[in-house]
Amino acid sequence: MPPTVDSLQHNYCRNKLCDRFGQPPDEVRWCRNGEVDRYEAVAVGSSALRSCTCKEQTSLASSLAVVAERDRLPALMAALSGDPCGNEECANQGRNALLHPDLN
Repeated sequence: MPPTVDSLQHNYCRNKLCDRFGQPPDEVRWCRNGEVDRYEAVAVGSSALRSCTCKEQTSLASSLAVVAERDRLPALMAALSGDPCGNEECANQGRNALLHPDLN
């Protein structure tokens, strides 16, 4: 199971009708008779997780990669929104890169 990063655990059941929806697993083990309150590995060495409640499976994802992408996107969106360069030493300071494609 990929570890939690910055309090984010991206691996959980995505079935909105499942009792485990959005709840990361405390531990992953094989479902046993009548035990429906946890997750199981789909197969030994598998990169998928299955809810013992609804039996839906989801691919495991690296929480570290999700956090890195979360942290990367605001800077990317600011650049795409047309915010001008804020560096006072930059020759293009105050010029919108979307309006001036020659700056790219």
